[in-house]
Amino acid sequence: MKLKYLVWPLIMLAVIVLATKRNVQTVVITTAKDLQNRIVQVIPQPKVNYTVSTKDNDTGLQTLTSGDLSRVYYYHFKKQTSAEVKKLFLQAVTEYNQTGLVKLVPGIANKHQNGITFGVYNKAERSATNNPQASMIELGIGGPTMIQYSGRENYTINHASAKLNSHYADAYKLSVAVHELGHALGLNHNTNRRSVMYPVDQGINQLSQTDLKNLAKIYPRTK
Repeated sequence: MKLKYLVWPLIMLAVIVLATKRNVQTVVITTAKDLQNRIVQVIPQPKVNYTVSTKDNDTGLQTLTSGDLSRVYYYHFKKQTSAEVKKLFLQAVTEYNQTGLVKLVPGIANKHQNGITFGVYNKAERSATNNPQASMIELGIGGPTMIQYSGRENYTINHASAKLNSHYADAYKLSVAVHELGHALGLNHNTNRRSVMYPVDQGINQLSQTDLKNLAKIYPRTK
């Protein structure tokens, strides 16, 4: 008789457990789908931002930049970056911070923050005697990686990078560091020879009025 009275409570308990498991599973699946859908678009880093390229862009802006970007960036150096390279990029950071348009601070960005990684790479240019641009060398590379999120939160961040080409001694100049950091922040080449974003290195370390105007388009002072 006692066993008979225990049957229904056991059945009810089993039903509750199964229902609970099903609800938990539903929540997990929904959360996973939500996270998956939040990343709408990841735009890879451009590969053509060279300091000695002959390709000009009169707009002065990367086509992938967004006016919705925060002006605050967290920067860090890749491991084994030399003290000389660190010094150059830190000076470049100072140059941009003085504009008041962006604020670059040391640290590693999280998924909600803009970030820049500084470092070096080694690339030798192939010789081509029939190429009139054979004497042109790549001194550095830099550019943005724009990531757009949508869903419960809507925002755009930039996880950028700027590097100097360690294969060439001429790459270790402040003008190159300022140029590549400009690319990381969204600036493109322009045809103004007094601009730090001119595609051929002119040894210019300070931002011109053209550079400031283009930077302000990406990072308005009101943000």
